[in-house]
Amino acid sequence: MGLGTYMSAGSPLHLWSADGVPIGEQVIGNYGDIYAVAISPNGNDVVTGGSDRTMLLWDAHTGQLKGLPLSFQEPLQAVGFTPHGNRIVAISGDTVQVTNADSNAGLIAEISTSTTAHLAQLGAGYGINTTTDSPRIFVLSDGTFRQLDADTGDQIDQITVSDELQDWVQATVSPDNRWLAVVRQDNAIHVIDTSNGQPQGRAIAVPQGQAIAVPQGPVLPPPGLVTTIEFSPDGNTLATGSHDGIRLWDWREGRQLGETLTDQGYYSFDNLVFSKDGSRLFSQNFDSIGTWDTVKRQAIGKPIGGRHGSYYFDAMALSNNGQRIAASYQNKIQQWDAATGEKIGPEITGHNQTVNDIAYSPDDRYLVSVSSLDHTLRFWNADSGSQIGEPVDTTAVGDISSVDFSHDGRRVFVTATPASLDNNPPFVGGGIWALPGPAAWADALCDKLTSNPSDEQWKEWISRDIPNIELCAGKPASRPRNGPMRSATWPWRVSPP
Repeated sequence: MGLGTYMSAGSPLHLWSADGVPIGEQVIGNYGDIYAVAISPNGNDVVTGGSDRTMLLWDAHTGQLKGLPLSFQEPLQAVGFTPHGNRIVAISGDTVQVTNADSNAGLIAEISTSTTAHLAQLGAGYGINTTTDSPRIFVLSDGTFRQLDADTGDQIDQITVSDELQDWVQATVSPDNRWLAVVRQDNAIHVIDTSNGQPQGRAIAVPQGQAIAVPQGPVLPPPGLVTTIEFSPDGNTLATGSHDGIRLWDWREGRQLGETLTDQGYYSFDNLVFSKDGSRLFSQNFDSIGTWDTVKRQAIGKPIGGRHGSYYFDAMALSNNGQRIAASYQNKIQQWDAATGEKIGPEITGHNQTVNDIAYSPDDRYLVSVSSLDHTLRFWNADSGSQIGEPVDTTAVGDISSVDFSHDGRRVFVTATPASLDNNPPFVGGGIWALPGPAAWADALCDKLTSNPSDEQWKEWISRDIPNIELCAGKPASRPRNGPMRSATWPWRVSPP
């Protein structure tokens, strides 16, 4: 079957066969100027994109829209299917993005104001704070700091402008969004009041030593060079990691609290996480995970992994109840008891490349992991270690640097940088993206359904082990079943089919 063209510019869309016969009904609606159209290899689908910054998928046999429009931040200049027809390539602005061609796949979507053109191409640093009810996007660039509402894209408060924000290399925001700490190229730490841009406390001059030459290895940066920085939950203390250990700071007074905490290792600390009450600090470096008492300022127990062990860690997460530590090494994830250091459950496997980041859901029932190399995001049952559902394709996202749950567990946010084969345009992805979290899975599924799942659909989509229950309140059953329908509370523990 051949196809003609889609007419647009405010007019209804038309689909025609090669002999000039209209296919299906006219689709009424204003879709702007359509700049690009492509037909799937099997002839069943048509994809369009244009000035309204949306990509639309159509049924080529009926002319009906399939699924919801996928929004982009710039008009689409070109669209096309991959040879197998399972992916759609779209050019938007000067970015190339790849999406799943299945309209029911629950595509990961770029959130408002987080485009590559708006953030990444400015040479900005950006991230998202999910510790409060309303997530905020942070943008740090050219001596300025901005906060954006992650839902609306509106700017929060005024733009903060400060000389202390120039030449920064590391940055972190306090949990209450009040303080911004930056490490500058001279290794000095400055804290800024985000409400008015005024410097707070005393600048911290972190002492540096000489570079370290490791036998039969590379020359490491000098001791004291800050490689990671983190606020305590109450915002009163800063923790910094370097090649020679961890330092705790009273940033208002600009003084170090106690001696430097060290595990006698060679490697820089890549991640620091405080417990909810701030009494414990968990550290991750190349081959060990340590636990520290922040009051007594000393190590607690033996580190996980340890010198010359079998683990070479890439990421670490602390459960919200503080009882578990999850860490990734190569393409595997393992959990440990945070108090004893004993393993919990088996290795979690499924990724086929290095896992960049992991996070626990707010209720600690789920883990989410991402890999920029195998281009997938995966959900896991934290107790059984089993994968939940199919991997989410993140090819369009770019190189992922972090993943986190929203405060209510209804969304998962992915922060990424643009990716390019040769560091020249076109770039793929960048910015901040979101997809439904476990607390929103029922709603996301019900939005696509006109009735509750049948027994067969329940087994295929949700679980073969959990009995079929009423998932979508107010919607009819797909077919009569024996016994009354029961109400569901979401989320529950889901087992994969």
